[in-house]
Amino acid sequence: MKLKKFGMALSSSALAFTLLTSAVAAQENPTGQAAEAVAQTVTKQDLVAKFKALFPELEFVANGESHMNSGSSFRGDEEKRFYLSLNGVKGGKEFYASVSFIGEDLALESFSYNPPNAAEALFPPKISNDEAKEIAQSFVKRMLDEKDFQLEESPYYYYNVKLTEPVRYTFSFKKLKGGVPVSDQSAQVAVLGNGDVVEFYYMSNQPKDLTFDKTEGSLDKEKVLKQIKENLAVDLQYEVNWDFRTGERTVGLVYTPRISNVHALTGKWETLKGFGDAPPAKPKIERIVTEPLAPRESDMTPEEAKKLAEQLLKVPDANGKLKIEGIDERTNYNGAEVISVHYMYETRNGGFGSSLEFDKKSGDLLNYYQMRDYSWTMEEEVKDWSHAISEAEAKEAAIGYLKELMPSKLHLYAKPTIDGQFDERVGTYQFTFPRVEKGITVIGDQLYVSINADGTLNSIGSDYSEFSDWPDPAKAVAEEEALAKYKENLSVEMNYMRKGESKNYDLIYSPKFNDNLFGTIDALTGEWTERFGMRSDVTVSHPWAEKELNYLISANILEVKDGKAFNGDATVSRGEALRVILSSMTYFYDTRFGRQEELKQTFENIDPKHPLYPAIEHAVSIGLINADQAKFDVDAPMTREELAVWYVKVLGLEKAAEHTDLYKVDFEDKDQISKEFAGYVAIANAKGLVKAENNKFNPKQEVSYADLAVSTIRLAHQMADRKGRFFY
Repeated sequence: MKLKKFGMALSSSALAFTLLTSAVAAQENPTGQAAEAVAQTVTKQDLVAKFKALFPELEFVANGESHMNSGSSFRGDEEKRFYLSLNGVKGGKEFYASVSFIGEDLALESFSYNPPNAAEALFPPKISNDEAKEIAQSFVKRMLDEKDFQLEESPYYYYNVKLTEPVRYTFSFKKLKGGVPVSDQSAQVAVLGNGDVVEFYYMSNQPKDLTFDKTEGSLDKEKVLKQIKENLAVDLQYEVNWDFRTGERTVGLVYTPRISNVHALTGKWETLKGFGDAPPAKPKIERIVTEPLAPRESDMTPEEAKKLAEQLLKVPDANGKLKIEGIDERTNYNGAEVISVHYMYETRNGGFGSSLEFDKKSGDLLNYYQMRDYSWTMEEEVKDWSHAISEAEAKEAAIGYLKELMPSKLHLYAKPTIDGQFDERVGTYQFTFPRVEKGITVIGDQLYVSINADGTLNSIGSDYSEFSDWPDPAKAVAEEEALAKYKENLSVEMNYMRKGESKNYDLIYSPKFNDNLFGTIDALTGEWTERFGMRSDVTVSHPWAEKELNYLISANILEVKDGKAFNGDATVSRGEALRVILSSMTYFYDTRFGRQEELKQTFENIDPKHPLYPAIEHAVSIGLINADQAKFDVDAPMTREELAVWYVKVLGLEKAAEHTDLYKVDFEDKDQISKEFAGYVAIANAKGLVKAENNKFNPKQEVSYADLAVSTIRLAHQMADRKGRFFY
């Protein structure tokens, strides 16, 4: 893949965000007389006193250096917010806390805390998940004592867990109204493995004068469950899955439930526009066009891309000035060549900008958002959409823009299978055009178009993915089998939901499968699908490393598919050991994803298509492995001697280890230790990372998964204390 540049390339998305938020902050943070008025009402001393009252156990934090940012507010929310940051040093360790208060009574809205003793919370944790849950529940009750909240269990969490970071338990609580959860009002709490509460947030910026349906007269839960089961249907669809760690996209064949929420008082079915008498119907698939359209360009040039971009981005008035910052050509994750045009609108308040993207081969516009109408003045506009075109007119306008700006692949997509949505906040109709393959719609591959109230284009986007092999629908399990599994695992839950700008909460029953609001069945196996980001429920057993192995599995550092078949005493390969160590100690990502230049290849046998390529290249870049050989044997067994070398390098002590004459190695098997590695072995043993037994180091002994799990966690504790060069 080659990178070509035209003009000056600029990361204008990041710059735009900086300038845009600066402009917003300039308006939200009062200055002059307004600031003085706020300061006369609430002082920093008031906030510190409030902090001490809420967190008496953090008296030393309140006595640290403090800074106040006062009086900001969100659009559409009259409540003022006040921010307090605190930092200092305790016992030689730094601490930091930030807290925000809202309203005249300075109610706590958010709290973030980085304690000086965070290393005490490393694995193994001092408290269990259940104990952390009790701490979180107690904290919520103390901070929100006038409100009733219910703990929510969630199967989702983030990958990228480092062993050098504290064990962290995160909990979400839904606010209850008369014992019924309110869907968009929640609190989050994070508790470290030593019991410290380090994060809290309560979503409190709600509109005034909210109303709630009464629960009296609501339909019986079992009756609604029966109603949903009798009307439940399934659809066969393709599903594109994206692994955010690697950028890899795969396509599967799934059965999805055709289902919706039910109003708890009337029994009507929820739709995008309200509630109706009929259950969800089978979507009608109608292609946008039946034959391929001619592409806009056969081979778009940067100059042509710039010209079209200027037409799309034309400034409507004299309040701003359009500036094209740069143009670059690159290859995207699908291997397609694209042209990105980076632009900036310069205004009297500063500026904002982004980029739009074209397909070089066809000239199709792939991604565009009309930022110019965000607001030149950053002032709140009056919401009056009485002049808006109809939904049907907006849909025809959307199709017209697709034919004009994205014609080459339009024959692969269908007209919207669900109604368009009108966003009252900004006055736009939003439509989704699903891809169709073999007569089946594709989840995760859509065209997105939003149309302004006056019929002009607001945004356009594509999720197109290139796949050479689509699963055969003829190999899917019977529809009846999937439907039976959905019905078997179906339950319903009552909650309050608010649609759009409405101030009334509807009382509804929401269907759930396996206690989750989402779920699909693999059409080829008939089993529930696994999604990236879900916590692994695989566990293994081992006589002395069970806890360590299972922690690495739960953190997705160690990948195990079948817990019963896993052998913790099996030898680990050099490649797998390297991947586990890097995943434990550093944040590293698949360098193949989103790259714009030729990818380097250090070893002949590890090309960019190799699954361990990202780990190997990252290890080379940070000096963990040497690039002095043509090949790197990823399948060779890991030895204790080599593990010692890697661990010492991770700690940044290789310079000391290289002076082998400084170390006296008295192990009985010292003659088996490679001469150049004697210093590494001595340091690894002294620090308890790879320890000798019975005065023997056994340098050539192969390392097991259990050995690796236990020693890697020991290394993490050393790293947390040192915060060395690999601590990122």
